[in-house]
Amino acid sequence: IITPDFGVIVLVGTVLLSCATALGLSSWFFQEVLGQPGVSSYLPILVFVLLVAIGSDYNIFLMSRVREESEGREIHEGIRIASARTGAVITSAGLILAGTFAAMMTADLVVLFQVGAAVAVGVLIDTFLVRSILVPAITTLFGERAWWPSGWAVTRAWPIAVTVPAPGLPGATSRRRLGVALA
Repeated sequence: IITPDFGVIVLVGTVLLSCATALGLSSWFFQEVLGQPGVSSYLPILVFVLLVAIGSDYNIFLMSRVREESEGREIHEGIRIASARTGAVITSAGLILAGTFAAMMTADLVVLFQVGAAVAVGVLIDTFLVRSILVPAITTLFGERAWWPSGWAVTRAWPIAVTVPAPGLPGATSRRRLGVALA
């Protein structure tokens, strides 16, 4: 049985949130501002597929760095360092990708215009709000529980010193450190 990390569930939720926000804002913009009669029936599935793929990549990049930086230090400090080190990369990639999809808005086909605009808005939301603010905030809020169940017990092991008989020496003992995980 494969059990996903709690953090994975949170990250999938944030990707779905950015997708739903992009679809809602885009639909409102197309209908109310531009006066289009509606949105293309292809729009939700195309935007969903593209934003989930893009958002997942950004999530993996950010959270793997957070986990790496949190080893040996407090998770709050790890989040701060990881966000500082990955922020420029994620922001640059997001701006380039949003610009690429925004270029689709020059097409005469309404479907391409709508997909380009919706994905560009979704990438910008994902880059500047979700990845920069929401994911670090949620991870800070959950702390070590963000790695549950796969990594929490490993990161929260308590070292315990145990006195054991020394091999080959009658009456001699040695002290060994053992890690006891909290489950």
